[in-house]
Amino acid sequence: MNNLLWEEIVKFHDHECTGIAIGFKACEVIKSKINIDENIVCISENNSSPIDEVKYRFNFYYKKGNLILREDKGLAYNL
Repeated sequence: MNNLLWEEIVKFHDHECTGIAIGFKACEVIKSKINIDENIVCISENNSSPIDEVKYRFNFYYKKGNLILREDKGLAYNL
């Protein structure tokens, strides 16, 4: 695990929590499977802690239009 990256995301999120750890591992898997570029859009089924890692790591934001929120209360991210 990249400790410096972990410290950066904790600072971005404002505290350590299980949700950030889940987001951190999810982003590691995403990075190993696909190349994230400006054409990728993320559809999130929640607005909980793990999405902060996705925002930080891949520069996805609601205002940019590359992060879409669907309040389904699931823990899934579609890229």
